[in-house]
This record gives sequence, structure tokens and C-alpha cells, in this order.
Amino acid sequence: MTSSTQEINLYDMIFHIFYAITGISGILLNVLLLYCTIYRNPKSLKEYRIIIIKSVITDLVLILSVAMITINTMYVHIVNGPACYFGHNVAFVFYGFTLNMFFYTIISFPLPFAYRYYVIKKPCDRRKQLLFASIGLYAIAFLQLLVFLFTQTDEMYVRKFLNRHLPEIVEGKVIFGTDLILNALTIIILITIVVTPLPAYIMIIYYRWKVTTALKGQVAHLSEATISTHQKLMKAVTIHAALPAFFVFTPIFLYLIGHIGILNATITEYLLFAMVSCIPVANSFVTIYCIKPYYNAIRRMFHVQILQFTLDGFIATSNANKVMVIDGSKNNTKIFKVRSTGHG
Repeated sequence: MTSSTQEINLYDMIFHIFYAITGISGILLNVLLLYCTIYRNPKSLKEYRIIIIKSVITDLVLILSVAMITINTMYVHIVNGPACYFGHNVAFVFYGFTLNMFFYTIISFPLPFAYRYYVIKKPCDRRKQLLFASIGLYAIAFLQLLVFLFTQTDEMYVRKFLNRHLPEIVEGKVIFGTDLILNALTIIILITIVVTPLPAYIMIIYYRWKVTTALKGQVAHLSEATISTHQKLMKAVTIHAALPAFFVFTPIFLYLIGHIGILNATITEYLLFAMVSCIPVANSFVTIYCIKPYYNAIRRMFHVQILQFTLDGFIATSNANKVMVIDGSKNNTKIFKVRSTGHG
């Protein structure tokens, strides 16, 4: 076994574990967030819930990971995530949904900022408009997905190509790829991924400035609690919009310098999608942390379990701001109600 093969096998093992960690964490956090959105959603967020649910669905689809190798005009993908158990055709479709959800996420970033602005200027029920806007944006993203489905290059052609250039990575791998010369439609996919973020972030900056200005102008008309809610939501969506600066744009930069030959290291091929796989975890964590009703609901939910397993001789249950403790160490059961300061 050559040193190159050993290196690839080592990276396969490391990143397979990494993908398992980010995948399981992303699923658990997004399921918790979905639970809070459906069952623990405050009235003040009843409209914003549509955006949160859309984000959860997007993140759950993003939990798929591959390693991408670029050689001249060929884009080769080696599947390391769960799609490897379903073959190259299914993996190709899953990968298409991954790119599709990324594109949809980028073009959707300005939506919560614009929504916040119009809610401040004209407070009214805008759930229908928000739903139609989300569906309309996905109609655009769906066109990208349709184009992508026609970009796959024959698997045998891809394997023969790899046998000539990197024979050590072909054996026993689930592989699919695209040749730019054979599939010119791939250029459209590249444009949607690389070019789209610029106008999206220009709109984000514009609407964020409009929201900040509108809040300052509405101080006399809005309650302190309402202003605080708007500010916290703006903090959450701003952090969401900033996450791609590290988890997406850094991998794109690595891809570009690798593609033009400045940096040709095996690990960069794995890092491209390994960093992207962190987005579902980071997105859901930020949402839960910044939206206090969700954060407090999850704290209470897990605090019950902690009390049950850590109090020797006691069974403890919790709700809202009270803790009920039952002394089970004696024949005569005693019930105490105490105020809890640990529920934030």
C-alpha cells in the first residue's frame, strides 16, 4: 500500500467520523428547534415561525457530505456521507439537493431582514406574504435543481479518468462527477453558487440598515419589549447571514486556489464539504440560543432529566418557575414546592 493510499484511507476514516458527529448533532438540534417552533412558539413569533421552519428543512437536507476533487475541467465527487450506501446515482441526486439548499439559503438570506423592516413600518399579519415569498424563492432555486440533474457525466467515464490521474482513490469508492466540456450546463450551477452571494449580501446590508433606522424612528411608538424582540431577532438573522463567511466562503476560496494549482493538498479536498457540514449545527444552535423562549423551553426540558438523575432519594419535576420535589426516602411521602432560580 502506497503512502498516498494510506493518507487517503486515514482522511476517509477521520472525516467519516467528523461527518457522523456533525450529521447527528445537526439532526438533533434541528429536531429540537422544530419541536420548539411547533409546540413552544410564542405569539410574538407566530409569523417568523415560517422562516424558522424553512431554515430547519434546509439544514436537514444539507446534512450530506462528499469530498470533491477538481482535475482540469473534471469535477469528481467521492461520497463519504450516508449517501455512500445508496450508490452513485442516489448520491448525485442528494448532492444536487445539497447545492440546491445552499443556493436557496443564499437567496433567502435577505428575506428575514426585509420582513423585519415591513413589520416595523406596517404591523399586520404578513404570514401569507411571507409564505408566498418563501415559495417564490424556492421556485427559482428549483430551476437550478432541474438544470443540475442534467449535468451528470457517465460513471464509467469518470472512473476511467480517475484511473489515469489518481488510480489510488478509485478502488471501492462511490464516485460521481461532471466534466465541464461534456456538460456545459455545469457553468450555470457554478454561477448560482459563486456569483449569487454578492447581490444577496448587498440586499442584507441595505435592509439591515433600514431596520436599524426604522427602530430608532419608532422608539416613541413601540414598547421596550417589542424593540428588544426586534433587536434579538436581528441579532440571530445577522449571525446566520455571517456564518457562510467561514463555513462556505472559506471552502470556496480553498476550491479556487486548488483549481488554479496554487494549493494542491489532499486535505483541502475533504475540507471543502466538511466545513459546509457544520452549517446545520451552527444555524440551529444560534437560533435556539438567540430566541430566548426556545432556549428556556429546552433548558427546562433537559433540566427535568438532570434533577431526576442527580438527586439521591428524590424525584424532582419542574415546570415554568417552580420545582416540585418529592421525598421518596421515607415511608411518608412529603411534597415541597420551591422557587427555582435555574430556569432563566
